[in-house]
Amino acid sequence: MKDVPELLSCYNYYAHHSTGPHDPKLSSYWIGQSLLLTRITQLPIPDTFTHLIRTEILKSQNDSVNVSKLLSASKLIDFIIPTQLTRVSLVKSLTSDSQLIRHINTELMIGSLKKLNNLLNLLSFNDNNLFTDLKSELVEIAISQKFPDSSVILGALNDSYKDNDNKLLSANLLIVCKLYLTILNYNITVPFNPNSFDSIDENFKGIDLVILDNSLQLQAGSTNELSSNKSWISKTSTGRSLIVSIIEIPFKLTKKNFELYEILFVKVIEVLSSIIDNDVVFSDYKKDENNVLTSLVYAILYSIDILSSLYEGKDNLKTIQKTIFSILDEAFTRCIRSPYKYLDICQEIKKISNNLLSPLIVAIFEQSVFAKEEVSSVKLWLQILSRYFIILGESDKSIDQLIKKYYNNDKELNDSIILKSGADYEQNISKSLKLMYSNDNSNF
Repeated sequence: MKDVPELLSCYNYYAHHSTGPHDPKLSSYWIGQSLLLTRITQLPIPDTFTHLIRTEILKSQNDSVNVSKLLSASKLIDFIIPTQLTRVSLVKSLTSDSQLIRHINTELMIGSLKKLNNLLNLLSFNDNNLFTDLKSELVEIAISQKFPDSSVILGALNDSYKDNDNKLLSANLLIVCKLYLTILNYNITVPFNPNSFDSIDENFKGIDLVILDNSLQLQAGSTNELSSNKSWISKTSTGRSLIVSIIEIPFKLTKKNFELYEILFVKVIEVLSSIIDNDVVFSDYKKDENNVLTSLVYAILYSIDILSSLYEGKDNLKTIQKTIFSILDEAFTRCIRSPYKYLDICQEIKKISNNLLSPLIVAIFEQSVFAKEEVSSVKLWLQILSRYFIILGESDKSIDQLIKKYYNNDKELNDSIILKSGADYEQNISKSLKLMYSNDNSNF
């Protein structure tokens, strides 16, 4: 069928009318048929069809003929998704008691969705508008006639979370959810696995990373604005809000596993940036009138990373991290629940410094005052954090006013070389780098 793609339609017609839909049944015939269907979904789009579409698109630039009428969405969809794979058969498979049946059908769905995506990309060649109606019709048929409703997939996903031996099935179902979101533009909200954070330790495997990666991508892709999504401050199995639990992820690993640590570190920054950069708690660095260069999530993650490096191998490292995460937890929670309180404080500071400040920074300083453990380390973290905020574009004068507001009598913070700017800014940055990396050869 790869060499003679015309046979595919004939086979689909014959198989559907001779054996019926691909209903789940754990028999040798069903497994063999599943393997064949999997390979069919993995067949490439024929070169002749690709050439035809691209040629017609290029011709259409000088021709007003609507060639999309020459293509039938109902026939194309059967070429992409085998006729035997009906909506009913997939629902039966995903609700089957057999985990093997569920797994096999997720593979079939992933193959079909990826092939559909390839076709949609082909029809979008050269950013043309010629096949807009056809693409919409293909997606509509896929949603209404071929693939199960999202509730069925989410039900199977929640079932897989209950069994730690089914991690591969969980990973596949998360991939299906991601493809629903990106290819079908399906409004699917995937709840974060409440046990995701419990499995992050030195025994963290590749499959765990795949599950976590897809979970984080789904959170970033399907969320609304943070201020309207209270789920981000709902408690997880760690006892903290979801957003702070995500910040904690890379720090659950020691730097002995540096490659995995770095992957998770970058992934957390990427996900959190997509979630909160347009929210009221952060300055939106994308706005032209804003001086902030990039996401302030960088400042939070890198400041904790540097502080952790300074205390690496010491007994109080976990206590310090726990204290900082508690501060962030309270800061995010209060900022989301009462954003205008911190916006008012920002306005007060602006009257003195003539520069606005991100409300979350105000909340962090406010909550840091209540730290009862490792107070000196918390102050050092505030110095490092503030330095990064300033480098990323937050006003040094506004942060200086913030320190005076909450730490007016604290000489250590007010005289910190890390926070000083002005004419000797570069010199002080150099001093602060030497302080932070006294036991490190990093050039950052």
